[in-house]
Amino acid sequence: MSDPRFADSALEHLAPAEAIALEDNLWWVSGRKKIIETFLIRIAAQISISRLVDVGCGSGGNLEVLARFGEVVGVEKSKHLAEAARRREKAARVICGDLPGEMKSSADVVTLFDVLEHIE
Repeated sequence: MSDPRFADSALEHLAPAEAIALEDNLWWVSGRKKIIETFLIRIAAQISISRLVDVGCGSGGNLEVLARFGEVVGVEKSKHLAEAARRREKAARVICGDLPGEMKSSADVVTLFDVLEHIE
């Protein structure tokens, strides 16, 4: 059975500096960022990207990569992690809560990294 403390986000239960350090230095996270960048380069070759939305942005570990391709908005339910993402100053804004409806149609790219595994 899964641990209910980690039902929403494992990083939420870490100190902000610890969550950011984990997102910035863990080897597989670094590798995944390179994969994300490669994928976005392919997308940018096919469509014009000006706005990206990262749903479930956590402490903002992917915001810097996404911001290389356009204006990025982070969306995070955890107040604790949304604040950590804001402190990175990589996103145009970080929204604490759900994805606003108008953003669904105004974004060129919407990402859901580390979200789907938290849905029953």
